[in-house]
Amino acid sequence: MRIPLYIRFVFIALAIIIIFYALVVANFILVPLALGFLIAILLLPVSRFFENLGIARLLAVILSILFVIIILTLVSFGIGMLIRNLAQDIPQIGEKLLKVGNDLQSFFQEKLNVAPQLQFDYIRDSIGGIIQQGSDFFTDTLSATASVFTFGVILLLSVFFFIYYRNFFLEFLYKVFPESLHDKLSNLLSETKKAVTGYISGLLLMMLTVGTLNGLGLWILGIDYALLWGALSGLLAVIPYIGVTIGGILPMFYALIAMDSLLYPLGVIGVFGFVQFLEGNFITPNIMSNRVSLNPFAVIIAIFIGESIWGIAGIILFIPYLAILKNVLDEFESTKPFGFLLGNPSETKGKKNNSLLKKFKKAIGFDKEK
Repeated sequence: MRIPLYIRFVFIALAIIIIFYALVVANFILVPLALGFLIAILLLPVSRFFENLGIARLLAVILSILFVIIILTLVSFGIGMLIRNLAQDIPQIGEKLLKVGNDLQSFFQEKLNVAPQLQFDYIRDSIGGIIQQGSDFFTDTLSATASVFTFGVILLLSVFFFIYYRNFFLEFLYKVFPESLHDKLSNLLSETKKAVTGYISGLLLMMLTVGTLNGLGLWILGIDYALLWGALSGLLAVIPYIGVTIGGILPMFYALIAMDSLLYPLGVIGVFGFVQFLEGNFITPNIMSNRVSLNPFAVIIAIFIGESIWGIAGIILFIPYLAILKNVLDEFESTKPFGFLLGNPSETKGKKNNSLLKKFKKAIGFDKEK
């Protein structure tokens, strides 16, 4: 007996609602598990390398996790040192900020006829609001410390057990699905591993490229702490499409306060705008095109949904899991149209060389391909 279309639609809608509700309610456990699964896939080759050297799997997994912790510690230490150097110049920055404030006060008084007392009252009320918000933030931070510790513990445990019990989980999957689907399952697992490793490796390369370009541009401009601003912009580039722009806000304000000319903040805007253009049109397409085949509209929708459900973690995690979902949809005839909908439209026009040289040739008229 065939189930009517409207009944199937109702069941699908209810399933989607239940899934989203579970994602929201159980985010404290699902977020570290989801992140741990991605990290485990990325660390699997490292663990296998140690195992091939004759090291027991238990020790190999521990060494793999320690390897990542050491790298993150070194990166955090380097950024911390750069921030420490910036903190030493805070008194000089404060003096320049005071000068800017005095200039603004004189401007409002002379040009807009705003009395100094009214300006002082407005600034006092604003500072009071900022202090109150800071106090609330500090209180929330203290209350969140236990949650952060719990998150870290769950993350480490999930990474460890996903790698250590990988054969056990694979056996479970093959027992769940009938033998007729084992070939599809094997292909799906292979494509999932390829998509996750490709996305993360491509993301790291893109972050390094964006951070280097921004830091180099700021250094050429003569902006102090160009390495710090470049590193921060590289880290924020993990947020698709808008991360580079967000990363330019701090150096722009720093240049506005610390430098003696308005040309410097305008130069910062120009550098980050140019890098944003390169990132959106050349860097990301060339790095990610062969790694994650998702169209920009699907990625943007995933970003909004991820942010509304899991916040910043959702922005980062929903994209690789959307790529995994696309692989799942592509494996079955009945769901292939939905996988096609998530894919990159350019792939339907045949395989084309999307390299920077190809685009440059086309722009100047040497590429006559139709």
